[in-house]
This record gives sequence, structure tokens and C-alpha cells, in this order.
Amino acid sequence: MKYGLILNFATDNIGDDIQSYAAAQFLPSIDCVIDRESLDRFDNSDEPVKAIMNGWYMYDKFNWPPSADIDPLWVSVHISEADNFGIGEKFLSGPGGEYLRQYAPIGARDESTLEMFRRNGIDAELSGCLTLTLPRCADAEKTDEILLVDVGPASEQTIREHFPNERYASVTHAVNPETYRLLTVKERMEKAAALLRRYQGAKCVVTSRLHCALPCLALGTPVLLLYKDEYASRMKSFLELLHYSTLDGLNAALRSYDLTQPPENSTAFLPIREKLIRVCKDFVSSPVKKRAELPPLEELHRWQKELLQPSELHFRREIARLTGWIGELEKSRAYISGQCEIKDARIRELEQWNVSQEAAKTYLSEQCETKDSRIRELESWIGELEKARDYLSGQCTMKDARIHELEEWCQTVTDGKDYVEAQWHQAQDAATALQKKLNLLLADVEIQKIIQKRSYNI
Repeated sequence: MKYGLILNFATDNIGDDIQSYAAAQFLPSIDCVIDRESLDRFDNSDEPVKAIMNGWYMYDKFNWPPSADIDPLWVSVHISEADNFGIGEKFLSGPGGEYLRQYAPIGARDESTLEMFRRNGIDAELSGCLTLTLPRCADAEKTDEILLVDVGPASEQTIREHFPNERYASVTHAVNPETYRLLTVKERMEKAAALLRRYQGAKCVVTSRLHCALPCLALGTPVLLLYKDEYASRMKSFLELLHYSTLDGLNAALRSYDLTQPPENSTAFLPIREKLIRVCKDFVSSPVKKRAELPPLEELHRWQKELLQPSELHFRREIARLTGWIGELEKSRAYISGQCEIKDARIRELEQWNVSQEAAKTYLSEQCETKDSRIRELESWIGELEKARDYLSGQCTMKDARIHELEEWCQTVTDGKDYVEAQWHQAQDAATALQKKLNLLLADVEIQKIIQKRSYNI
């Protein structure tokens, strides 16, 4: 038996490759790679190729049904009602629906896909996502990283503000399809494996990507899923398996979901995981079924054309409308051309004006430099004057202190002078009084006799 791996050749989301990686683990070999968006063109006439048909299908719903050379296991399938050509669910009518009924029950990944199949009379059951079967990586190194996977700038800021001391890393599932498609299948699977190892080693993961959150369940990494309300139909089948929050409710969620000690994941996914593993292993080991019964190629092409008719009519009307619009644009082209000439003349005028302004700018620039130089000179002089002012201020203070000191000394001297003069006048008065007394005594006859008798020299 030969085995084929379903791959979205032109993906812009590495989550598609994680889906392929999940399927590849069950394949004994990968003998060929099948483009997910070109299933009807796959050719291997020797024998049907067994392929696990998980993932998101039908961006282009007219590339349907798949080739009879594919022996499919329709499990973990998601199909959106939206598509590039407005076909909607009509691809499940006629040959498209009859093809799927040959492989019923179809394993729908989520409730919205399940309801779509059932509305169109196709037996289906809810299978869950194949990424829940991913095995843990033996060589994953444990880190203290909290990975923020496509949460958006606002949510990332909110998370970092709630838990500022944690170590964060921003990760995206977005890839450039123009360069990514140039990689080999091996290189793409290695990139998916490396990303899964990083998820397993992380302390915790916060993500808006379903195919990051579900692999984290399988890998045993605590994970918090954020989602917008418009994605609720695609997400609701898995919410009971996860810790989750809407973007608007993130602040409230972070009060209960502690990123410093993230809670363990629920184990509710384990029965889903075990059933998917069993179904895939049984499919891989079972013999190839007979080829799908498809209508003749001419009839199939006619039906595919019918699917595209509404889009064709819409595109024709749009082309007619645009043609009329082009005619109107042609009529106004001459006017616009004249306006452009006026504009060009004005541009030339302004360019000349700019030249003169450049000369003026040069002159003013030189004047500004001169002014700036003078300002710097004056600022330097002001600095010197400030220093001189401070010195003179200090000298004045010293002078005022000395004046005060001298004034006090003068007052002391004045007070001493007045005292000395008063004492001198008192001494003068006393000497005068004594002299008067002496004169009176000397004039006394008796005193004179005593002086003479005793020979006093007075």
C-alpha cells in the first residue's frame, strides 16, 4: 500500500502543517504529497493512495469531489461556509454529496461542520481534532517561558501588566506563503516539530490559535485560549476541554488564571484522543477500499460549472460595471491630465521658490550660528559676572560685619571717653577742694607756727 500526506501547499499558517504533522505520525511511509486545495487533480492510476483527510478544506469549493485515486479517512474535517467564489454549501449537492456518502460517517472536527453535513443529508459524527493525538517530544527542554501566540498587542500588554515579572516570548503561526511553499516537505515538518517542542517546553502558553491550544493539551503544557466572539462557532466544540476567555473578558480571566502558577489542563480530551488514535491506526492497517464512484468526467465538469455559474454571473456584472466605470474614467482623463500639467507647473514654480528659500535658509543659518556664538559668549560672560557678583556679595557681607564691629567698638570707646572725662572732672574738683583747704590751713597763724617750729617744707 501507498500512503499520501495531505498538505496545504500555499498555506500562510503553520497550523496547517501541524495538522499534517499529526496525520504523518500514523503513516508507515509518505509515498506522495497531496495538495489539500487540488484534491480533484491528484493522479495515481496504479492504485489508490491511503490518506488521512484531516484539516480545513474547501477554500475553493469547485475543486470537488476529490480524485478516485485517494482512499480517504475523512476524520477531523473542518469546512467553512465561506469560500472564494460564494458557492457555500452547494458543493455538498449532487456528485459532491454522493462522494462523501460513500465514506460516511464523516468525522467532523467541530459542531459547525457537523451541522453543515447533517443539513445536507450526510451522515457525520463529531470526531474532535487530530492534533489531540500528537505525541510528547522526548527531547523537549523545559523552560520558564510564557509563550504568547498571536494574542495581539493589546492582549499582550494586558498580560504583561498583570504579571510583570514573568519571562515572555511572542510567537506567531503566520508565514509568508510565497517563501514557505519553496520549502521541502521535510523542512516544513521539521519546522512544525520544532514549534511543538517549544510549546511542550514552555511554562505556559496563551494563544488565539486553536491549533496551538489543542496541541498543548496533547503535549501537557498549561494553555489559555483567547478567542473573538465571531469565531465562537468554530471554537465552541473545544471550549469544555480548555481554559479559555474571550478577548473582552481577558482582565477577568487573568484574575483566576494565574500565569505564575498556571493550573493543569483538563483531561477531558483523553477519550477523544484515544478514539482518534484507534481510528487512524485501524485505517492505516486496513486494506485499500475500492475506488470512489464518480460520475463521468464530462458530467462532473458540468456540475462544477454549475457551482460556479452564480459567481460567473456576479463576476460578469461586476466586469460590466467596471467597464462602464473605466469609460467614465477615460472621459475625465483629459481633465485630470490638464490638472496634472497645472500641478507640474506649480511644482516647478515651488521648486524655484524652494531654491531661493534654500539660499535664504543658508543665510539665516549663518546668522543663527553667529547669534548662537554671541549667545554662548554672553552666557560665558554672564557666568563670569555671576561669579564676580557672588565674590562681591561675600565681600560686602564681610564689610558690613566689619562696619558693625567697628561701630560697636566706637560706641565702646565713646562710652569709655565719657566715663574717663567724668572721672577726670571729679579728680579736678577734688584737687581744687583740697587746694582750697590747704590754702586755708597755710593762712592760719597757728598752723604757720607749727610749720616753722617743726621745720616743715610745704
